[in-house]
Amino acid sequence: MPGLKQGRMQANATKGYLFAMQGHGIGDRTVMISTEYTEAGGHAAAHKLLDLDPRPTAVVCANDRCAFGLVETLVRAGVQVPGNISVIGFDDSSVARFPFLDLTSVRPDPRRMAALAIDAAERRIEDPASPVTEHRVMVSLAVRSSTGAALRGGNLKR
Repeated sequence: MPGLKQGRMQANATKGYLFAMQGHGIGDRTVMISTEYTEAGGHAAAHKLLDLDPRPTAVVCANDRCAFGLVETLVRAGVQVPGNISVIGFDDSSVARFPFLDLTSVRPDPRRMAALAIDAAERRIEDPASPVTEHRVMVSLAVRSSTGAALRGGNLKR
Protein backbone atom coordinates (compact mmCIF):
# COMPACT_ATOMS: atom_id res chain seq x y z
CA MET A 1 0.00 0.00 0.00
CA PRO A 2 2.32 2.77 -1.18
CA GLY A 3 1.68 6.27 0.07
CA LEU A 4 0.76 5.84 3.73
CA LYS A 5 3.35 7.82 5.64
CA GLN A 6 2.21 9.45 8.91
CA GLY A 7 -0.63 11.02 10.85
CA ARG A 8 -3.72 9.79 12.68
CA MET A 9 -5.90 9.41 9.59
CA GLN A 10 -3.19 7.44 7.81
CA ALA A 11 -2.64 5.27 10.88
CA ASN A 12 -6.36 4.45 10.98
CA ALA A 13 -6.36 3.66 7.26
CA THR A 14 -3.36 1.37 7.68
CA LYS A 15 -4.96 -0.39 10.64
CA GLY A 16 -8.22 -0.89 8.72
CA TYR A 17 -6.40 -2.15 5.64
CA LEU A 18 -4.37 -4.68 7.61
CA PHE A 19 -7.48 -5.80 9.50
CA ALA A 20 -9.30 -6.38 6.20
CA MET A 21 -6.38 -8.31 4.73
CA GLN A 22 -6.25 -10.53 7.84
CA GLY A 23 -10.01 -11.03 7.59
CA HIS A 24 -9.52 -12.36 4.06
CA GLY A 25 -6.74 -14.70 5.20
CA ILE A 26 -3.92 -12.86 3.45
CA GLY A 27 -2.55 -10.74 6.26
CA ASP A 28 0.68 -12.75 6.30
CA ARG A 29 1.24 -11.87 2.62
CA THR A 30 0.53 -8.16 2.96
CA VAL A 31 3.47 -5.82 2.39
CA MET A 32 3.31 -2.16 3.41
CA ILE A 33 5.59 0.38 1.76
CA SER A 34 5.66 3.94 3.11
CA THR A 35 6.33 6.65 0.54
CA GLU A 36 5.35 10.19 -0.30
CA TYR A 37 1.85 10.84 -1.68
CA THR A 38 3.28 11.74 -5.08
CA GLU A 39 4.16 10.21 -8.43
CA ALA A 40 7.76 10.03 -7.20
CA GLY A 41 6.55 8.08 -4.17
CA GLY A 42 4.82 5.64 -6.53
CA HIS A 43 8.04 5.27 -8.54
CA ALA A 44 9.98 4.51 -5.35
CA ALA A 45 7.40 1.95 -4.22
CA ALA A 46 7.43 0.27 -7.63
CA HIS A 47 11.19 -0.19 -7.48
CA LYS A 48 10.81 -1.90 -4.10
CA LEU A 49 8.01 -4.13 -5.44
CA LEU A 50 10.09 -5.10 -8.47
CA ASP A 51 12.72 -6.55 -6.12
CA LEU A 52 10.22 -8.82 -4.31
CA ASP A 53 10.07 -12.52 -5.12
CA PRO A 54 7.33 -13.46 -5.49
CA ARG A 55 5.90 -10.16 -6.58
CA PRO A 56 2.44 -9.20 -5.35
CA THR A 57 -0.54 -9.78 -7.61
CA ALA A 58 -2.24 -6.56 -6.47
CA VAL A 59 -1.29 -3.18 -5.03
CA VAL A 60 -3.54 -0.67 -3.27
CA CYS A 61 -2.12 2.86 -3.26
CA ALA A 62 -3.03 5.63 -0.83
CA ASN A 63 -3.95 7.99 -3.67
CA ASP A 64 -4.22 8.12 -7.46
CA ARG A 65 -1.04 10.19 -7.94
CA CYS A 66 1.00 7.53 -6.15
CA ALA A 67 -0.70 4.83 -8.23
CA PHE A 68 0.14 6.76 -11.42
CA GLY A 69 3.86 6.75 -10.56
CA LEU A 70 3.71 3.10 -9.58
CA VAL A 71 2.00 2.02 -12.82
CA GLU A 72 4.34 4.09 -14.97
CA THR A 73 7.40 2.47 -13.38
CA LEU A 74 5.97 -1.05 -13.54
CA VAL A 75 5.03 -0.72 -17.22
CA ARG A 76 8.47 0.68 -18.11
CA ALA A 77 9.96 -2.38 -16.38
CA GLY A 78 7.87 -4.70 -18.58
CA VAL A 79 5.26 -5.58 -15.96
CA GLN A 80 1.74 -5.80 -17.34
CA VAL A 81 -0.98 -3.95 -15.45
CA PRO A 82 -3.30 -5.75 -14.78
CA GLY A 83 -1.84 -8.89 -16.40
CA ASN A 84 0.90 -9.30 -13.79
CA ILE A 85 -0.13 -6.83 -11.08
CA SER A 86 -3.49 -5.15 -10.48
CA VAL A 87 -3.32 -1.57 -9.17
CA ILE A 88 -5.96 0.39 -7.24
CA GLY A 89 -5.75 4.06 -6.32
CA PHE A 90 -7.71 6.12 -3.85
CA ASP A 91 -9.68 9.33 -4.40
CA ASP A 92 -10.90 8.75 -7.97
CA SER A 93 -9.20 11.93 -9.17
CA SER A 94 -9.03 13.07 -12.78
CA VAL A 95 -5.70 11.21 -12.98
CA ALA A 96 -7.54 7.90 -12.58
CA ARG A 97 -9.57 8.62 -15.69
CA PHE A 98 -6.62 9.29 -18.01
CA PRO A 99 -7.27 6.90 -20.93
CA PHE A 100 -3.75 5.44 -20.84
CA LEU A 101 -3.99 4.78 -17.09
CA ASP A 102 -7.69 3.87 -16.65
CA LEU A 103 -7.09 3.32 -12.94
CA THR A 104 -9.50 1.47 -10.68
CA SER A 105 -9.93 3.77 -7.71
CA VAL A 106 -11.77 4.03 -4.41
CA ARG A 107 -14.22 6.92 -4.72
CA PRO A 108 -14.82 8.82 -1.49
CA ASP A 109 -17.79 11.13 -0.94
CA PRO A 110 -16.15 14.58 -0.66
CA ARG A 111 -19.48 16.42 -0.33
CA ARG A 112 -20.45 14.32 2.69
CA MET A 113 -16.98 14.72 4.17
CA ALA A 114 -17.14 18.51 3.67
CA ALA A 115 -20.60 18.71 5.28
CA LEU A 116 -19.37 16.76 8.31
CA ALA A 117 -16.29 18.99 8.59
CA ILE A 118 -18.40 22.15 8.45
CA ASP A 119 -20.75 20.78 11.12
CA ALA A 120 -17.77 19.92 13.33
CA ALA A 121 -16.27 23.39 12.88
CA GLU A 122 -19.60 25.04 13.72
CA ARG A 123 -19.93 22.88 16.86
CA ARG A 124 -16.39 23.79 17.92
CA ILE A 125 -17.06 27.52 17.39
CA GLU A 126 -20.28 27.31 19.42
CA ASP A 127 -18.66 25.21 22.16
CA PRO A 128 -14.84 25.07 22.13
CA ALA A 129 -14.94 22.31 24.76
CA SER A 130 -17.12 20.04 22.64
CA PRO A 131 -15.68 16.56 22.19
CA VAL A 132 -13.96 15.50 19.00
CA THR A 133 -16.15 13.22 16.93
CA GLU A 134 -15.18 10.75 14.24
CA HIS A 135 -17.38 9.76 11.35
CA ARG A 136 -17.16 7.02 8.77
CA VAL A 137 -18.16 7.95 5.26
CA MET A 138 -19.10 5.28 2.77
CA VAL A 139 -16.98 4.92 -0.36
CA SER A 140 -17.54 3.19 -3.68
CA LEU A 141 -15.20 1.53 -6.13
CA ALA A 142 -14.77 2.91 -9.65
CA VAL A 143 -13.68 -0.24 -11.49
CA ARG A 144 -11.52 0.38 -14.53
CA SER A 145 -8.96 -1.60 -16.49
CA SER A 146 -6.02 -1.50 -14.02
CA THR A 147 -7.41 -4.52 -12.15
CA GLY A 148 -8.11 -8.10 -13.13
CA ALA A 149 -8.01 -11.68 -11.89
CA ALA A 150 -4.87 -12.77 -10.05
CA LEU A 151 -2.50 -15.13 -11.81
CA ARG A 152 -2.73 -18.75 -10.73
CA GLY A 153 0.19 -19.85 -8.59
CA GLY A 154 1.25 -16.33 -7.68
CA ASN A 155 3.27 -13.77 -9.55
CA LEU A 156 6.89 -14.86 -9.60
CA LYS A 157 9.68 -12.41 -10.27
CA ARG A 158 10.78 -12.50 -13.88
